[in-house]
Amino acid sequence: SQTAVLKQPKKRNKKKIGDNSPSFDGYVSNRYLIDFGQIVFGKVEKKEFVIKNITPFPISFEIYADCLAASGFSIDPVSFENMPTDEEITITVTFDNQLRTNGILGDCEFELPVVFNDDLGSVLHLKANLAMPTLNYSNMHFSFGNVIVGQSRVLTLQLQNMNRVPCEFNFGEA
Repeated sequence: SQTAVLKQPKKRNKKKIGDNSPSFDGYVSNRYLIDFGQIVFGKVEKKEFVIKNITPFPISFEIYADCLAASGFSIDPVSFENMPTDEEITITVTFDNQLRTNGILGDCEFELPVVFNDDLGSVLHLKANLAMPTLNYSNMHFSFGNVIVGQSRVLTLQLQNMNRVPCEFNFGEA
């Protein structure tokens, strides 16, 4: 399974002054980790998980996903009402670099409250390492030695894309 349970339930911190995004100040009963690992820009990554109502009564909940704005991450769907007993719902978390407008690179983490009511919820902990595509060069330095005017020398440079996504590049002036 790609989702692990984080134990240590705790009370969430209150939101900062001036922060208009929804917050959850109730008891966090469980925490779940969704770890994307390394994501190289240029590829859309998706992870799906299933939520099942195991209670003997219908439940409703909302996932507060406002912290994902401009990050390239999205979650769908984010709310349910009166989910019957034994019903399962598939939640999809997606990373799409085309939707990313912030400059976050490297390790990033987001906490998404899953709110059942004002007093009880869970937390989805979204984690990823965002990386730019890279090229490997066969040689980082070229020495043409002594070159006489009118004479040409040819040295070969090999570029290797080590990513799972296509990498575009161009040569400019030095």
